[in-house]
Amino acid sequence: MQAILERSTQEFHREVNLAIDLVKSKKIPDELELFKTWLYAFYGKINDELKRISYWITLNDPSIYPDIFLELSKLQRYFRLLNSRYLPSLHRHNNGDIASLKILDWIHTLHTQTTNKPFLIVDGDFGIYPTIESPLTYSLPVTSQYSLLHTPLFFHELGHYLYTYHDSEMNQLVNELQKKIEERLTTPFQNNDLVSEEEKKRIKIVVETWYEWAQELYCDAVGLEIGGATYLKTFSQYLLLSGKTAFYVKVADLAKRSHPVTMIRIKFLISRAKKLGLEKEANQLEAEWKSVATMLNMKEDYFGYYADEYHNDINNILDDMITESSPMRFTDFSLPEIANYDPKRDNYLQLINLAWKKYTDDPLGYSAWERQILQVVAQ
Repeated sequence: MQAILERSTQEFHREVNLAIDLVKSKKIPDELELFKTWLYAFYGKINDELKRISYWITLNDPSIYPDIFLELSKLQRYFRLLNSRYLPSLHRHNNGDIASLKILDWIHTLHTQTTNKPFLIVDGDFGIYPTIESPLTYSLPVTSQYSLLHTPLFFHELGHYLYTYHDSEMNQLVNELQKKIEERLTTPFQNNDLVSEEEKKRIKIVVETWYEWAQELYCDAVGLEIGGATYLKTFSQYLLLSGKTAFYVKVADLAKRSHPVTMIRIKFLISRAKKLGLEKEANQLEAEWKSVATMLNMKEDYFGYYADEYHNDINNILDDMITESSPMRFTDFSLPEIANYDPKRDNYLQLINLAWKKYTDDPLGYSAWERQILQVVAQ
């Protein structure tokens, strides 16, 4: 048994050193240095644990072999889980996502919650793994890595981390909202002591569903606070072709659905954009989505999961959540319109605004301009 343990430990140690060598040989941009440092430290801790286990093996005490084996297997599972999650982000890097890395790095420096926080990008649909103790993992479609027009959706994903960072306070605010919605749903039954069990169950499901929905509306609010008009444009373009489910979802499918019906999200983006002074952009967004709904002959019906009577209650809670987490705001920046991007002069919000202007003015010529500007950003 001692020979098996020794061989397994040596092979494990070889695997860890191979990962370290791969990281050392990979050229990475400055924006990934914090993550690289964290990854090295992680591998170092694994090696320290292997040294400790190797010492136990040298004691040649069969009575502790079962404990050694279980400790070694547990350590290997932990290593392979995190290694498979984090190493590919460095191994895959080819500078295609350099603009996304630079924009995220800039956004991180402007939030106390993410200053000096390691982060990485992996391929996939837009998303985030919002961990507090380990690096932030952003997921980004490969094509979006080459599109400045899509980067405002990152601002929504950052919202998920801000929610996690302020978890206790945020959950308390969401619970307040759930109570308000529950009160609105139960008010019609106040004069009826015999509320059916079926109705009680329905109300309970609606209230529980709003735990997820409130978070998504909050993240949209964060995206809007940071990106302003560009978030409205990106959100609309990215989701407009979602089909009829963007406007209507059957009641059975609404139960504990992770995201609100997209049209509900549009309603809040419109009202919040107007409060931020984006009246023109909000009206354009509203007209665009209403025209599609009319064309598809869609009628609004959210089966009690949402009603206009909830709107102010929800908006007030979203205001409190924004105040609690304090995301950067596009209104805090001087954003004069620019005709050309100068990295020494202009910030990334100006670059994204310029990208949308270029796309709006010349959709067919936009791609050529974007390829050129991404080379400037990569320098």
